[in-house]
Amino acid sequence: MRRILLPVAESPTLEDTITYVAEAGVRDTDAVRFRVIFLPQLRATPLDAPAERGDTLLNRVATLIEETTQGATAAVSVETEIVEATIDLYTPIDVAEILLEQIETYDIDQVQLDPSYGPPSKHGFVHPVERILREESTAMVEIAPFDPTPGILPGRLDVPRTGFIFTLSFLFYLVLAGGISTYGLVTGAITAGIVTITLGAITLWFPPRIRYTPIRFLRAFIYIPYLLIAITRANLDVSRVILHPKLPIDPRVVRYHPAVYGPFPLATLGNSITLTPGTLSMRIERGELLVHTLTEDARTDLIEGGLERAVRFLFFGRRAMRVASPGERGDITVSEPLESGGEE
Repeated sequence: MRRILLPVAESPTLEDTITYVAEAGVRDTDAVRFRVIFLPQLRATPLDAPAERGDTLLNRVATLIEETTQGATAAVSVETEIVEATIDLYTPIDVAEILLEQIETYDIDQVQLDPSYGPPSKHGFVHPVERILREESTAMVEIAPFDPTPGILPGRLDVPRTGFIFTLSFLFYLVLAGGISTYGLVTGAITAGIVTITLGAITLWFPPRIRYTPIRFLRAFIYIPYLLIAITRANLDVSRVILHPKLPIDPRVVRYHPAVYGPFPLATLGNSITLTPGTLSMRIERGELLVHTLTEDARTDLIEGGLERAVRFLFFGRRAMRVASPGERGDITVSEPLESGGEE
């Protein structure tokens, strides 16, 4: 059995790293065990929620590994753990010591490192960790081959990304045009070309994967009707509140970490919440959603996690729907009542 250690933390390259190691890990082996660990102190800042957010992150990683290795001939198992430590874990030496202990205790064959792994704003942190692990252990140590450099352009304009953005923009233009004509085809191609050149490199963090994109389009035929029904229900609820003589609104801000990982899934969830009357996504930062809710019913729907579960299905499949709702995870904070001028 191949044993792979994967230390994780929130980062822009984590999803690519997970997919990379999951696909490579099942090759040329009958069985593989992924040991995924989270070190809470590594990302500690005054804005951080308690260490329970590690459970959410580990669930995301485990779900993505299962999704990526689905159909593999190798037997795959995933174990996760939040590794507490008495030290601050702010230096490569501190982190390397914890990982060396993990390698020895669990007989690890390979350590896969995310190129962005480390405290925020400490770029290059992972390289001394890799060097120490190579010198002090016999395990194979690898940094995933992705560019961790931050900036406004997270990716290059490659052929898969270009084709995907152009096709999507072109089809969307034809839908808005209401039909197919020579004029529509020409202007649609020009418009899609402009969109691709100007926004193609910042629309997707990584090229679309042929293995997942078609099935996600099929799932969208289930997700979109579900979203439309949710929008209709919310419209009726908000209309009822507005027409009520006492205007029984109860505006509050909800803060939580959805069990959805990756820029595109997070943006989809945030926009879906905004499209639903009564809720407005105010901010998405470091995997955290800040949502303004107008009524108690809107807040209840958010806590029950219907839209979150639907987005998990869209991007990660049916098994991802088994993850607990925000209310069940206890990973949600509701503000005190805001001044509204209305009555409850």
